Amino acid sequence: MRFESEVQVTSQLSHPNTVVVYDYGRSPEGAFYYAMEYIDGATLEDVVGATGPLAPKRVVFILKRICSALSEAHSIGLVHRDIKPANIMLCQRGVL
Repeated sequence: MRFESEVQVTSQLSHPNTVVVYDYGRSPEGAFYYAMEYIDGATLEDVVGATGPLAPKRVVFILKRICSALSEAHSIGLVHRDIKPANIMLCQRGVL
């Protein structure tokens, strides 16, 4: 039940660096589901694994966005319990 309530709260987030939850519910068989935005990119873990350590300026750029997104989540009482490079998606979103 905690997972379902967390998805309900997550669907309220609107930060540009937070994945969008489009829908959630239960199937006729009772299985919980949620549909979220597709991110065309790679995880931070994959990028570092493929290229090695990132430049300090790139790290700061990424961390600022992560912290900003987490700040919005924390403001509505949501705590991300699994922050790790495998759960951070990197992509281009209108940024040159």
